[in-house]
Amino acid sequence: MKNTVKLLAALALIAGCTADAPSPQQLQARHLNSLGVVAMDQHNYARGREHFGAATARDPSYATAFANLGISLYSLGQYDSARVALDEALRLDANHLHATYTLGLIYHAQGTNHGLALALFEGAYMSEIIRGGINAVHAGQWEAARSLGLSRIQTYTKVV
Repeated sequence: MKNTVKLLAALALIAGCTADAPSPQQLQARHLNSLGVVAMDQHNYARGREHFGAATARDPSYATAFANLGISLYSLGQYDSARVALDEALRLDANHLHATYTLGLIYHAQGTNHGLALALFEGAYMSEIIRGGINAVHAGQWEAARSLGLSRIQTYTKVV
């Protein structure tokens, strides 16, 4: 009986640890994305585009790879293709700041939708400021709010 309980506990632990593990395709996509970032850092935008394109093919749900693909296409002056990739990134993750910011750059560079470009820039900046402020709150403050039974809204309004 003791061994059965130990075995079940071990299986539950293993199942819990592997439930969030990325798939091999996701790992390959992240590796290709990293190679693309290295290429972009070296101002090799065409190679970056190739790596980001391969990453999106491996994991079509990887918003950051689509955002980086859009950024590389923007850097190559391919605004229409960049907009498609950035729109996909924002469809996958509506809060992706780099995609939002680069989309604003495209609207500005094309001379269209100046109001929308300004709104995207401002939204990206404000989101980053708010995110930074929330991340600056010490973990102990969050725990204290939870221990007092505050709701999430009460925590944001009273603690943050």
